Amino acid sequence: MLGLFKKDFFYFALSSFVLLPVLLIAERVSADTFQPLFVILNSAFFYTLVFGPVMITEMDEEKCHGYSFLGALPVTAREIVWARFSLAFMVVAANAAGNWALIASWSARPEQIALSQSAVAFNTAMCLILCGLVYAGIFALGYTRFVVSVLTVTVAISLVPPILTHSGQWKVVLRWATEFLLKMNRPAMVLAGVGAYAGLMILATTFFSFEPKKRSFHWW
Repeated sequence: MLGLFKKDFFYFALSSFVLLPVLLIAERVSADTFQPLFVILNSAFFYTLVFGPVMITEMDEEKCHGYSFLGALPVTAREIVWARFSLAFMVVAANAAGNWALIASWSARPEQIALSQSAVAFNTAMCLILCGLVYAGIFALGYTRFVVSVLTVTVAISLVPPILTHSGQWKVVLRWATEFLLKMNRPAMVLAGVGAYAGLMILATTFFSFEPKKRSFHWW
């Protein structure tokens, strides 16, 4: 199983131990007080730094028929899936720890610190859940068919912010989100994300196949 970690470790390590530290150090050097903009940017980068290596490695596997090659080696589907999930978990944990350390170094009011920490806990849980769903979807449908499906859903979701802005409801949504984060039980949220991630890992194992998936996509 160690060989499976080494095979794709580069992209995940680049995200966790190079790009993330550079981002956090640059933010810390730029300001030593609470910065709402940094909290928002880090939330976006949280997902980017996790899903970047996930999608790159899966794209390479489909392009090079990597799973078919692994099928000829003495490795099991469970070992491959668990290696994938473990590497992604490493990136999520590094992001959570790095963001938490940055927030702790800021000078800010208690409610600002609490809100930022809740945002990190929420992003950690959601990133784990979404990452598990991505792997399960890729193993079930294949990379290309999964990406087409996700892009379709993403286009539909992208229409929501303009609608909220046009209707003037974005302030209501922002206030609700702030209240939710302040009242949220941070440890429970993270534990729920970890539990869901473990369940999705087991589910993804049942979907995994060494045979390449069809790239063509049909709605029926």
